[in-house]
Amino acid sequence: MKDRDWKIFEGNPNGRRRDKARVTLGPSRTFLLNEHAHRAIGSPGAVELMFDGNRRLIGMRPCDPHKANAFPLKKASGRLKHRIISAGAFLTHNKLKTDRTMLFVDIDIDPDGTVVLDLAKTIYVTRGSR
Repeated sequence: MKDRDWKIFEGNPNGRRRDKARVTLGPSRTFLLNEHAHRAIGSPGAVELMFDGNRRLIGMRPCDPHKANAFPLKKASGRLKHRIISAGAFLTHNKLKTDRTMLFVDIDIDPDGTVVLDLAKTIYVTRGSR
């Protein structure tokens, strides 16, 4: 019997998470929130971004869009119910980079509406077949 070097695929079938909150971070330095994630935090117009460097956690908390540190949630083109957060300044400041799209798994949403994203709990994803 040959030794095999199996690598377990940690992804999911395409479309499996459409009914749950989903957040990705892409190489374009933007977060993409699906409709469920946006609604779970109260459908705000803006969030403030936070980072816990010791635990490697990213936080998003709804805030007044007029605050100086507010990051607006813009409608994603072609995806009417998805929202985009342009987070280049936040990522640069915290020395966070990705060259592929990361999907955050086990998203935690606190009772106060803070989304907690764990950088240790991500998988890389690609677009499904077109």
